[in-house]
Amino acid sequence: MPPPPNYWDESAAGFWDWENGSHVEVQNPKSYPLVGGVWSVDLKVTGGGTLEVSAVDGTAFGTDLEFARLYSSSNNSNEITLEPSRVEDNNGSNGESLLFDGVSEGVWTFEVDVFTGGPHHLLFEMDKSSARADNTAAFANATSTTPDGTYSAGETIDVRINFTEPVSIDRFAIKENGRDADGGRFIELEGSIDITAVTIDGYTYALVASLVDRGIQIINVTDPTSPVATARLDSFSAAAIATVTVDGYTYALAMPTGGGFQITNITDPTNPVVTDNITTNFFGGGLIVNATIDDYPYALVTSPNKASVGIINITDPTSPALNATMDSATGFTKLDGSKGITTATISGIPYALVAGSDPFNDGSVTIIDIADPSAPTQVTVIEDGQNGFTELGGAYYITTITIDSSHYALVSSRDDEAVTIIDVTDPANPTPVAVANSTNGFTELEVARSITTITIDSSHYALVVSSEVDAVTIIDVTDPANPTPVAV
Repeated sequence: MPPPPNYWDESAAGFWDWENGSHVEVQNPKSYPLVGGVWSVDLKVTGGGTLEVSAVDGTAFGTDLEFARLYSSSNNSNEITLEPSRVEDNNGSNGESLLFDGVSEGVWTFEVDVFTGGPHHLLFEMDKSSARADNTAAFANATSTTPDGTYSAGETIDVRINFTEPVSIDRFAIKENGRDADGGRFIELEGSIDITAVTIDGYTYALVASLVDRGIQIINVTDPTSPVATARLDSFSAAAIATVTVDGYTYALAMPTGGGFQITNITDPTNPVVTDNITTNFFGGGLIVNATIDDYPYALVTSPNKASVGIINITDPTSPALNATMDSATGFTKLDGSKGITTATISGIPYALVAGSDPFNDGSVTIIDIADPSAPTQVTVIEDGQNGFTELGGAYYITTITIDSSHYALVSSRDDEAVTIIDVTDPANPTPVAVANSTNGFTELEVARSITTITIDSSHYALVVSSEVDAVTIIDVTDPANPTPVAV
């Protein structure tokens, strides 16, 4: 006998309207995913219809979570996958509501990628029924033996790898929250999310942005086998980090998760000094890249949840100025979920290339002429499923490389589990060159995220991080038309 109408079932975390005859239950109302991993919510649907999924109680799609897929394999049938049919405002709260039509009776799984640590909350609604799912996301733990013992689970570590011989990867050193050999303290590494490197007065430093420890750790890595904690900033949760040199001084550019932009003078790495902040919720959750235009330094920042890109003039680091905003209001209509960004100078003209995907996971790459930083212009948009581009679903990160005088963009795609190589020598007419995916030997690109390139002995390689399988794939792209796997 079913429970009475309007019955709250604690075990299934669902509000059921049995008189309606169509309802949704959450089978695993509490979960503990890892940041950078996937949160799976199992649903039991009775009756079928339109399913509405909302980010609630301070959780936001695009910043905290990003839709991956909704699928069902009930009754041993072939897997059914649904994409959102539409997106609606979430009643004025931080997130959005994703609506899925045609959700049939049976067992379904809703998956999202987790970007931030801490609690997240989703509300599932169908007709007059509702069900809630909550999680507490943690950063990946590590347990590893060393000559001195074992790293404790729950500590965040920083691994240094020697790529001199890409076929045989060697680990140089591990750094965790704790102390270095000289007693210096590594205390801003928990929840590490972004890293960059810079050389100052002949010494090489790594700057690590941390979410959980709310700060930036500066590390002297001149001797890669013995990193030394140099200094730290701990005023905010940092989502992205970059560096720039202006008039002989070195600055760190950081983006807090909650929005804004901070510049810190690190010319003396032992004594970093904040020079200025831009306090705005326009930025947040994206990446930072530098560009020099007409000999003036600029920072370009992406904002996935705002579907926008900003250009900031940092000629005077004590007074940064927002030069331009690129979003739908200014004619840039394909910047939804814009995350990855890079720049390239082609035939003397500076361009920005932005990768992202909308809530429907339709990936795209927008190429922007930034020769006039106050009036950037959209050159073209590469869209998944058009003009021969077939593997840009969930486009996430992007980088560029020049090989034999031709310019190429490499795009990682979370959902298509692929890397797409694009010839952008003519930015107005980009052409697909090759795709690296499971069909041609690349088996560890599931949820492909960060991507970069290196050149060793005249050979060119792409390094791709895949969060779902905890792997780094090294790809030989010396012949861009024939990428080959080297090591994982």
